[in-house]
Order: sequence, then C-alpha cells, then structure tokens
Amino acid sequence: MLPVLASSSELFAFRAELNGKFLQSVYLNKAAGGSRIEASADTVAGNARTRFLVERSEEEEGLMHVRCCYNNKYWVPVQVQEGGSSRWIIGAADEPDEDLSSPSCTLFQALPVKNKDYCIRFFHSGVQKSACVASTVGNKTYLRKQDDAEDQETNSGIFTVVPLPRQKELPKYVAFKGDDGKYLGTKHILDMKEVSHIVPFMGPILNKVLEKSKVKANDVGVLQGHGVLCQQFVTEDMGHKSVVFTTQTNDDGSVRIASKEGGFWKRSSDDWILTGNVEDKNDPDALFEAVTGDGFVALRNLGNKKFCKRVDGYGKPNCLRACDDTISQYARFKLVEPVFSQEIYDVQFYLNEARIYNNGAITMESDVRTNESREVQTGTFSFTKKTGAVSIWETTVSSKTAASEKFSANIGQTPMVLGKEVTLSSESTSSHRDTDSTHNSEERTVTQNLTIYPGEKVEAKFVATRASCDVPFSYKQKIVLTTGDVVVTVHNDGIYTGVNTYDFHITLTRSKISKVYDINNSYEEEHG
Repeated sequence: MLPVLASSSELFAFRAELNGKFLQSVYLNKAAGGSRIEASADTVAGNARTRFLVERSEEEEGLMHVRCCYNNKYWVPVQVQEGGSSRWIIGAADEPDEDLSSPSCTLFQALPVKNKDYCIRFFHSGVQKSACVASTVGNKTYLRKQDDAEDQETNSGIFTVVPLPRQKELPKYVAFKGDDGKYLGTKHILDMKEVSHIVPFMGPILNKVLEKSKVKANDVGVLQGHGVLCQQFVTEDMGHKSVVFTTQTNDDGSVRIASKEGGFWKRSSDDWILTGNVEDKNDPDALFEAVTGDGFVALRNLGNKKFCKRVDGYGKPNCLRACDDTISQYARFKLVEPVFSQEIYDVQFYLNEARIYNNGAITMESDVRTNESREVQTGTFSFTKKTGAVSIWETTVSSKTAASEKFSANIGQTPMVLGKEVTLSSESTSSHRDTDSTHNSEERTVTQNLTIYPGEKVEAKFVATRASCDVPFSYKQKIVLTTGDVVVTVHNDGIYTGVNTYDFHITLTRSKISKVYDINNSYEEEHG
C-alpha cells in the first residue's frame, strides 16, 4: 500500500489527473445504479461528498475498503445498462464484502504510479481490473472498470491522494478566549511609539507614511491609516465586534482567518499576527492549521510552523505571536461561537441515498408452557416490552460547537428502517437542546392465542427486527451573532444515524415432553 495511505490519517480526497477534478459521490436513480463516483468536484472544502475514509482489511493484507463520508457507503463494482450496452461502474454498497471471489467485493488495492508522488491507481481485487474516469454516456466522468482494450497506463486511471484532517472544519464564525479569560480582538494601534515596540520593522515604513501621507496598502499589506491592526486579548465582552472572526477552510484543511475589522490574519517578519490585505490565498504566512485538544484549539502558522501564543511585553501586552514550538498554556485557546442563538430548520433527508446495515432478528423475551394432562388446553401468550430507538445527529464537515442552551431545532419527521426501505416516521421532532443524540422509547404489547396438545411443550419468543441506517440530510442554519448580525446559511453535510426495531411478533416452537402423566401410562398406550 502506498505510504501516504498507510499513515495515521485515514481521511482522504482523490483528484483525477485526467481533468483535475475531485472524486465525489453523486446520485442518479435506482434504475441507473443509484450512487456513483464521479470526477466532478472543484473543491473539497465544505463538500462531504468528496471526503473518503480508507478502512484497511483485517483479513487481506494490503487491501482496503473506501467509504464515502457523505452517506457512509462503500465503493463496489456495479453492472449497469448504458446506451444499450452493459458497463461496470463504481457504485455504493451498504456493507463491506471481503469475498475476493465475488464481483461485489469491496476490496481495492492502491497501486503506486511510477515517477508520480502521491499518485495511485485503484485496482479492484474482485474483478481484477483497475478503475478509471474516462468519459462514459453523456460525457460524465464516472469511476468505472477499465475495459480490456484500454491502455492501463493512461491518465484516466491515475489519482492524486490528498490527505485530510480527521477533525471537522472550524465553524464559520469564531471567537478565541485566552488563558487569561479575555477574548482575542483586533486592535488598531495608531501611536507610532506603540507600533515600533510591537513591530520594530514597521518603523521605517511608518516614517514613510508620515512623510508622504500616502502609501499603497500593498506596500506593507497590514497598514491601516498610520498604524497596524494586531490581535490582542483585550476584552471580556464577547459582544464586541472586534472579537468576531470568520474562517475559510481550504482543500488541505488549512484555515484563513478574517477579522470583522477588515482583512486576513498574516504573520509578520517578526512573527506577530497582524491583519491586512492578503491577495495570495496560498501565502503560508496567512494560513493556519487548527489543532484541537481536550477543550482547546491551537493555531499553527504554516509560514514558520510555530503555534500562536499570548505574549506579554514589547510595549503592549497580550498580543498574538507565532513563536511557540509546542502547545503551551499560552497557546491554548477556548473556541467559542459568538452567537446568541442557533436554529436548524428546513431539514431534508435523502432517503434514496440511505444506508441500511446490522439488519437482523432479536429475541426480546420468551416464555414456556407445557401440557401434562389428557386434555387439549388453550392458552394465551402476551408480551409487553419497552422498545428503544436511538437517533444521532452529526455533521460530517463543519463543527457545531455552540452551547446547548443556544440551540434549537425543528427536525420534522425522522427516518426509520422498515424492511429493506427507509421511511419517515409519523411524528415530528423539535428540540431546544443539543440534539446530537436522542433516545425514544415506547411500550409494545403482542398477544397470541394457541392450542397446546397433551404431551406437548410450547416455547414462545417475542421477536423483533432491529436495524441501523445512515441518512444524509441538508438543512438551513440561522445564527444570531453577539454583534446582532443575523446570518442564514445552507448546509449539505448532515448525517443521521438511527437504530430502531420493527416487525414485532411471536414465534412458537412445539416439542414433545417425555411424560404426560404417571397413571399406568394409559394415554401413551392409547395414542402410541
């Protein structure tokens, strides 16, 4: 297996060399094979369909399953009819299959490409063919099995592996609280003496400003008037507009951070984090890696690979500087969403892309009756049992960290498994708390009358079917910021996981008992 796929990270995106697009899961319809993998995404950021988990096989060394984070389904060859001919495309399976003799096997091998770093070919271990994205019907670049006549060395089967961080993207709007209990804010420093203490290299430039009264912003990138915008832990008021920052996550997981005062964060030559115009989106000094821990987040600048920390001194205390080799206490910030309230609404479930798994019968309770008399007996089995259903709401891309008392949701009907289908329940769900996980229970009673013949034992079992499902969903989110601003956004990164029971019934098992009654064994003699 390629070294990059054997690393500790298991989350990847795959970019097709043929057209430079990322692979993503798309849905057509059941007649066309359901879900397919297509090289058509321009970006990974914010797109759950482009994120894939690699699960290494426990039985077959060097082989792997590929699972889409959007609906948790596995890559699998599917034979479909297109344009009057049959074709093998890569579709989606609900559960992994490690039977190498089966065409529906979900095991792939990552074959390295000579002279191309981080590039692989996907070789399916069941059909013994590589996958490619050459155009199919309608010029769609679906991932499919290469035909025998196709050149195995073409670019159509080469994919660049892009490792992704396992942690979710930061929320769009964030605030950072330092170890001193104060929020980080953007401070406009006008006094030249103060500026020279904090950013010594800015002195000559500021002199030029004062002398000529006019300097282009691009000359320094961080000048605002006759001063600079720095980041300072300065207030305990989360309602102050200077403490609200917005984040932009790139395909590789790096983050750009913008201030509501204007401009993006950027590391200066003396490692201070200033705010100004940053035209180059790939400038490493303006990119940060967010490292999350137990109750904190740390920000590492990609320009010098050092963590940002709260620094005292230099004429102005508590400013942000990228100068920490480790995540010290001064580099650990509490990530807070600066919101008064959040509301989730207009939830839409995509039942056609639902995954059903762990579907099987369970025995909830049992009872036994025997008839040791000469007479036929009648009886009734009745079982009453509380049954539970678990619902878990998650987002696969963006992090949702707001306090539970600021959260409300109107979910509507929730999905549940019935047989081989996922349907919506008859009840709506509304919550004013954290709905990451909910438990519902109801009492079920099943009754069955029966006849018990002489010399017979009857065992009754209260049986139900339990199944799990993963259902992707989209939603709207309305946020009221602490500044009073109202923001409405649309997201397509929700994944609902439900576990429920259905098909409640009683099964009967009849058997003979060794003895009916002990009076000369006359009944056995009469009835054999």
